[in-house]
Amino acid sequence: MQSSLTRGISSVAENLVRRSEQMQWPDVLKESAEYTELNLKAQLSSDPNEAEKLLFRIAELAKTLGVPMGNAVLERVEILNSLGRGSEARMYLEKSLRENPEDPALLQFMQMALLQEQQRRARAGMPTSATSPMATQPTVSPSSASSSGLWTPDQSPEPESPASGGSKLWIPGQ
Repeated sequence: MQSSLTRGISSVAENLVRRSEQMQWPDVLKESAEYTELNLKAQLSSDPNEAEKLLFRIAELAKTLGVPMGNAVLERVEILNSLGRGSEARMYLEKSLRENPEDPALLQFMQMALLQEQQRRARAGMPTSATSPMATQPTVSPSSASSSGLWTPDQSPEPESPASGGSKLWIPGQ
C-alpha cells in the first residue's frame, strides 16, 4: 500500500520524465539528460524486465559519461537474480568488476561480500583463505636456520633442549 507521499513523489517523477522526453536538449547535454531520465524511469518501473533493460542502458551511459556505474550494475544484478537469470547476473557482475575495478559502489560491494564470506568461514571453523597470513604455516628458510638459538617468526618452533639453559634473549637489567 502506497502512502500519499509516495504517490505524490511518483506522480512528480513521472511528470519530470514526460517533460524530459519532450525537451530538445543541446547535444552536449543529451547523454546526461538521457542518463537522468532513465534513472527516474528505472525507479518508477513496476516491470522487472523493463527495469533490467533500463539499468543496462544506464550502466552503458555512465561509462560513456565517466560517472560511477556501480549502483546500476548492482541493481541490474539483483533484478536478474530475481528473474531467475543467476548465471547471467554473475557473468555481468564479473565483467563489470573487470572493466571497472575502481568503481566505488562495486568496490564496496566486493568488500562486503568478502567480509561476509570470511565471517561465514569463521563460523564454520574453516580457514579464511589460502593466502591469509593466519592460514599459512610458518616455514624455515635457509637463512633463518642458524645455530644462534634466536627464534624468528619465519622459523618453526623448536622445543628447547635441556642443555640450552632457557631463553637466550638478552633483556636489559638481567
